[in-house]
Amino acid sequence: MEFVSFTFGLPSALEVDALHAVGSALIGTVTNVEEALAAVDLPIVAAGAIHNRASLDLVLNAGACAGQIGTAPLRAAAAAQNNAEGLNLWAGEAWQYARSGTVAEILARFQR
Repeated sequence: MEFVSFTFGLPSALEVDALHAVGSALIGTVTNVEEALAAVDLPIVAAGAIHNRASLDLVLNAGACAGQIGTAPLRAAAAAQNNAEGLNLWAGEAWQYARSGTVAEILARFQR
């Protein structure tokens, strides 16, 4: 496998070595400081409460190679469809910052 991504939990050192041995690049997603510290040998994609350029810059400056956003576009889609259940399902950690807009408009808010 070219890439192996870990979102819920991180691989052991033995698993990392085995995947590297067959040429896999590993990607880890962390959602708290403890996971980030445990993932020091993996590229880090930070997630959770990333709602604007400033919050994205915080995780990038802390060493993440990327920040994962998801709540804002999902909430915008649910709101556009007047889907209260979907809107609440995708509350996320930064729900109070969610703004409506197309995916392109939402992603433009993360541009420098």
